[in-house]
Amino acid sequence: MKYIEFTTPDGSIYQESKIVFADDLRKCECCEEPYCDICDTHYSDCDCLGPSNAEEEGWSLVERDNVLYAIREVTIEANFKTD
Repeated sequence: MKYIEFTTPDGSIYQESKIVFADDLRKCECCEEPYCDICDTHYSDCDCLGPSNAEEEGWSLVERDNVLYAIREVTIEANFKTD
């Protein structure tokens, strides 16, 4: 899965990834199933976020300029050791 990471003015860190639709992918030459060139595998086996699994994996869906994106805040847990 490809995503960009950015920081907002308040210091929050977010990841954003374009949603991949099966209908937008080329067909596999062997079986005609949708094929993801990013992951180099069939769409059903790839790690890209689709419209049905993004929210299940904790991403929010956002539409900009007629393009659907998944976005989530990155939370960093600090482990502090005290003696």
